[in-house]
Amino acid sequence: MIKSGKDKHEVWIEKHEMGKDIVLFLGGGEPPHVGAVVIAEPGVETITAVRKKHHDDVVAKDIAEFAANKWKKVVCVVAGIHIDTAEEVDIAIIKNNCEELKKKLE
Repeated sequence: MIKSGKDKHEVWIEKHEMGKDIVLFLGGGEPPHVGAVVIAEPGVETITAVRKKHHDDVVAKDIAEFAANKWKKVVCVVAGIHIDTAEEVDIAIIKNNCEELKKKLE
């Protein structure tokens, strides 16, 4: 598991191999949940499913496409980052922490 940030802004990724493909669990906040599922594959249109009133797909899509292109594999990201009554500053911190996670993907 890799992590970025602290307290309610901490986000994490767990990487699992599924045959030749990769599944990433992206979570954080208070508490994590399933808010979006994204499937990315190099050269193919990305597939996104999002729960109503959730915005987890924004960071999940970015990470899925980055990882798919980096590893040249199909990557599925199951994402859920929750902060009660999140304000713009909270969202900006979460997005920044997710960018840091991308840099740590191996």
